[in-house]
Amino acid sequence: MSTEEVFEKIDQKDWECLRENDQLNVERRLGNVFRDFKEGFGGATPPFEPTYKFQPKTSLYERRPDKKLRAPGWCDRILWHAKDWALVKQLSYEACAALEMSDHKPVASLFMLECRSVILDRKRAVYQQVLHTLDKFENDSQPKIELTGLTALPGSGTSAGDSGVHFGDLRYMVTVQRSIKVTNTGETTAKFRFTPPKLESSAVSKRWLSIEPHYGLVTPGESIEITLRATIDNATAVVRESEPLARSRLGTKGGDL
Repeated sequence: MSTEEVFEKIDQKDWECLRENDQLNVERRLGNVFRDFKEGFGGATPPFEPTYKFQPKTSLYERRPDKKLRAPGWCDRILWHAKDWALVKQLSYEACAALEMSDHKPVASLFMLECRSVILDRKRAVYQQVLHTLDKFENDSQPKIELTGLTALPGSGTSAGDSGVHFGDLRYMVTVQRSIKVTNTGETTAKFRFTPPKLESSAVSKRWLSIEPHYGLVTPGESIEITLRATIDNATAVVRESEPLARSRLGTKGGDL
């Protein structure tokens, strides 16, 4: 089926047709893959709507004209095998539609197992393995960004905490422009925003500095450029001595810029 035909079936909610043409279902019927494995309860499989590809942070399939168009599909599956089928019973198999952390919808299944005996050492090992897997999933779900365009500020040495944007000596009515590139190197959507340096202030910067954009979202693998312009004009020439003109810092805290 073409991508356009798949979207047409999605709009019609013709899941039966899509399941019939699902690549994994076709290959399993031919006996090419996952022989002697089970999925679902023997009826319509998978028993949920396609889990890929969604617009990040939404439950809308990705079909924006400026993005690469991919046909929705069941890219997230649970197939299982048992030495003794009588000891395993699948109780549920569903997609977690409410989770919107990526362009996939995770799937979950609940099983009831009958154990002939419990080996405590193996039980502890499995428990630790599950905890390790959950910790890794949680860590991978944290936003990860990379900043380029920052330099060591004059007089700060080489400390990473003293890196920022240096405008040099500013001259009257001469705009100096710098840029920072924010790249999302993680697997989840990252958000950024500039916050006021003081709680009682609503401005994110001094009057002589403009920042665009102030906030935004960066999807995995994508980048956004932040432009900073410093200008000393009639409105900003007279400032208090306590407000330095030639230096502005950017830092990170709690996932925000």
